[in-house]
Amino acid sequence: MSSSSVIKSESVDFKITVAGIPIPVAISLIVLPILLSYYLFEFTFVYFLAMLPIAYAIRIKTQKDFPLTVKADLGGPMPTTVAVKGLPSSFKDDIEKAISENMLLAIGLPKAHKFNFLKTVLSKYIYMRAGFCDFTHSENFSMSYQPLDKKALLLSYHSKQSLQDAISILFKRGWQIEGSQSTESNLISRVYTQTMVYNPSAATAELKTS
Repeated sequence: MSSSSVIKSESVDFKITVAGIPIPVAISLIVLPILLSYYLFEFTFVYFLAMLPIAYAIRIKTQKDFPLTVKADLGGPMPTTVAVKGLPSSFKDDIEKAISENMLLAIGLPKAHKFNFLKTVLSKYIYMRAGFCDFTHSENFSMSYQPLDKKALLLSYHSKQSLQDAISILFKRGWQIEGSQSTESNLISRVYTQTMVYNPSAATAELKTS
């Protein structure tokens, strides 16, 4: 993947969804039966039967119009996702490939306030995959790739085997261990951590000798 590769789109938009249904619609579907139970209790069950196919149809249409989904943790009891339209179907694969090749993702987003949320979601999505990104304001969505400079990354897992697997993946990408593994524990769980560093000059020299 070359640093000149660029993804551009003039029609990027997104919706925050719960179970594949946009949150405002999902809230309406929940609030209406509560109101009915107070004023028209006998019709509540009928409402539920009528809403099931409607909710399913809304979910299908949302998936069709916004085919790309990214998990978004809003801290609530229900898992939420961000459904995005206007990006190529290979968007996630492009991110994975850029990260595996130690590329920095330079992402341009419109200045509209709502895109701040998309910025947060994409940033977390990339960082959780041991990747790095920079965001800038642009008229339309864009994403390009630049060689990664020297970076440090703290790996943190609840399983020691998961930590070892992550270290092995980064080793293959030319990263090195810095310091020793540490363990943090409390009454509920235990977390294993390891700092990894990437030095592009050292990684290039290692690849040449291997």
